Amino acid sequence: MNTIQAWIHDHFPGHENAFIGGVCGLLTAILFFNLGFWRTLILIILVIVGVAIGQIFDGAATLITKFREFFSDRR
Repeated sequence: MNTIQAWIHDHFPGHENAFIGGVCGLLTAILFFNLGFWRTLILIILVIVGVAIGQIFDGAATLITKFREFFSDRR
């Protein structure tokens, strides 16, 4: 387990929880669905949600910030 944690830390410095959240979302989606258009769309959404949750734990919610900017009033 320490080898995996070291690899994650080396390849995703400061974003370890975002990576782990994304992997968890991906694995959960694969367990629930077989592939198809709508199921693949749900899989992508679950991965994005997992990454966003991981970013919250990392202290830098970049996806949520971008999401809010996208839907904010741009006057």
